[in-house]
Amino acid sequence: MKLKVEVSPYCIPGLSPMNRGMTFEIIQGIVLDHHNSNDEQTRDALRSRTHKRKYADLRHIIFYFSYMYLKHMSVDDIGEKYGRDHASVIHGKNKIENLSESDPHMKDLIKYIGSDLEVYLSPIVKKSYNHVEKIENLSRHKTVKKDN
Repeated sequence: MKLKVEVSPYCIPGLSPMNRGMTFEIIQGIVLDHHNSNDEQTRDALRSRTHKRKYADLRHIIFYFSYMYLKHMSVDDIGEKYGRDHASVIHGKNKIENLSESDPHMKDLIKYIGSDLEVYLSPIVKKSYNHVEKIENLSRHKTVKKDN
C-alpha cells in the first residue's frame, strides 16, 4: 500500500499573496489611505479616462503593487480593473520603478506603502510558516511503503 502526500500551493508563503489574503481591493485601499483619498469619488476617478496627474499617479502606484503582489493576475487582468490595457499597467509599473530610483520622496512612499502591505500579510504569513515546516517534514516521506 502506498500513501501519497500532496502539498497544496495555497499554504506555501510566497507563491500567491491572493491565497494569503491579498487582493486588488486591499492594495487599492491601502494606497488610497496613504493619500487620504479613500472615497468613492476618487475610486470613480481612477476608473475614468481622466489623465489628471493626481489620479494617474495613484493608478500607477496601484498597478506597481498589484504587479508585485498579485502574481496570479495577468497584466491584462490588472488593467481591466481600471479600464486600461496591459501596456498601461506595464508603463505605470515601470514609471514607479524609475521614479523610486530617482526621487527620494517616491522611494520613501513606495517603501512605506510596501511595509503596510507586508504588515497586512504578516499574521497570515507567520501562521503559514509553521504549516510549511510541517509540510517540509512530510515531503521527505512523500511515498510511504507498508510491508504487509
